[in-house]
Amino acid sequence: SSNAEVEIKHDEPLKITFEDFIDHILLLRKVINHSDMTQDRKLLNQYIDEYCQKMAREEMVTDDQRSQLSWEILWIWHVHRLHPLAYYNDCTSQLPNGQLVDPKVQYVLSDASTHRPHPSFIPSVNLVEAVIRQRTFLEKFMKHCLYTSDLQQMNRSFFPYMVKNYISFLRLGKQNRIIVPTFNTDLIWHTHLRNSTHYRQTSIALCGFVLNHDDSIKEDIPENAYKNTSDRWTSTYHTNYGQKTR
Repeated sequence: SSNAEVEIKHDEPLKITFEDFIDHILLLRKVINHSDMTQDRKLLNQYIDEYCQKMAREEMVTDDQRSQLSWEILWIWHVHRLHPLAYYNDCTSQLPNGQLVDPKVQYVLSDASTHRPHPSFIPSVNLVEAVIRQRTFLEKFMKHCLYTSDLQQMNRSFFPYMVKNYISFLRLGKQNRIIVPTFNTDLIWHTHLRNSTHYRQTSIALCGFVLNHDDSIKEDIPENAYKNTSDRWTSTYHTNYGQKTR
């Protein structure tokens, strides 16, 4: 199987599926082909407003509803989920039943009586800025072989290794300490963050807390933090940390 299973303590084996990975890759390719979706603030605000309305009205919570969402809304949702602490708090504090909206978890629709007359959903992260920040990630992705690879013909053997390295990376997580992923690890991290519940469970099992993913950190911090991560990786696993993708 190309799906990577990694035992986490005594819990369920971790499955990050190759199919989830491909869905993520295809979304990134789509966004790269439409640069206005990382640059045009007015356009982004329109889609973010639509996303917030759909979340507030519980219109993104079933498979059927999600299958009808435009890729632009899926992109905004993706970026919100890249902030796991904020996304969790936004869903649990603002949605009628206090549940996470997660594509892999059954959502229980709220009783009509709990609906507010004017439902609202206000993300605690500035999603316009968060989307624009993804340009750096997308520029790195455009230099990666997966940007142009034929996904149908691709040899999947690399995938379990990427997941294994990602799990090893999560195990380095410590409270109040920044760890900086290699680009390959970040690609798996972003894929995993799309399944919010599973990410929370995995992170708690491996780190003891929900490791935040924060791409708003200033550029000068990661240089030092990257070296610290690399040193900790080498001393923990006795192998060299992946080369930083610039």
